[in-house]
Amino acid sequence: VGASGQDVNFDEQGEVYVYKRDHGGTGNWGEYSRLTASDGGFQDQFGVSVSISSDGNTVAVGSFWNDQRRGACYVYKISNGSQ
Repeated sequence: VGASGQDVNFDEQGEVYVYKRDHGGTGNWGEYSRLTASDGGFQDQFGVSVSISSDGNTVAVGSFWNDQRRGACYVYKISNGSQ
């Protein structure tokens, strides 16, 4: 779930919340991880768009205003149960 207006270290830096089925109990969708940009900054709006691969192991996250409004895409790969 993208939260592009979330204040992390800077106003509207943005953050993504990753949920996993059966995390925290059978049948539950529990928060599994939070993703932020390693180079996140003021009003980057990380999380303005989020895409998940069909196997659920890769997440692509858009950051609309990153790098002086050029934008960016961050790709995260889940392997061996961790990111």
